[in-house]
Formats: sequence, structure tokens, C-alpha cells
Amino acid sequence: METVLDRKILKLKSNGGIRRKSNRTGSLLPPTGNFSIKGIKIFPIYLDEQDADNILIFARGHRIVKKNHLKLSQLVNQLNKGDSVTFASLKQLMEPLWDAIEINSFIQDLLIIEAIKLDNVTIKT
Repeated sequence: METVLDRKILKLKSNGGIRRKSNRTGSLLPPTGNFSIKGIKIFPIYLDEQDADNILIFARGHRIVKKNHLKLSQLVNQLNKGDSVTFASLKQLMEPLWDAIEINSFIQDLLIIEAIKLDNVTIKT
């Protein structure tokens, strides 16, 4: 019972106390890896380790299950501070434990619920 309550509180806190979670958008990753992501300070991301293999990510009132990673809390701390994290540095931090699909999925999942925003997008023509 305590775990259920704790997770409900994390969902609320991740959405700035707003009970209704954010709407999903049609935001997509840029076709190239020349971008940064930035957290939104008023909507912090929270982590809750389910077991050694999986972790729950609470963002904008949503609950996302991902494969656990030792460096995930470091990345989330950077995003929660509002730091801009380049795609290249994110890949360097998360590989090889997470492959390109898991990294892109993580970014896309947070992007469509507006828990992060794209920053410094460079599109080559």
C-alpha cells in the first residue's frame, strides 16, 4: 500500500502538483543527432527503481518503464537542473548498456509528454 501511495505522490510531483497528466504531443526527434535536450525545471523527473533490471520514470504525471541504468539518475539530475544535454554526450553516458534504440526511445518518450524540450537543433541541408 505504501508503494502505491509513494508512486501516486511521485506522479503528482512530476507534474508540478497538477492532478491531470500532460497530453501526448506529436513531437518527433530531429533526423540527425545534432541537438540537445533540456529539462523543464517546474516539472521535475523522478525515478523509482522497481528491481535490478527496471526503473520507473515519473514525468509530467506519466509513468514510464525503462531498463535500469547506473547513470540514469545523473542524467535526470542534469535535466532537473535545466541543463542542456547534447545528444552526443547523452549517448556517451548511456552506451553501451543502452543501445541507440533505447536512448532514442527514452528521449522520445519524454519529448511527447513535454517533460523535456529540444534545444540547439541543427538541421543540415
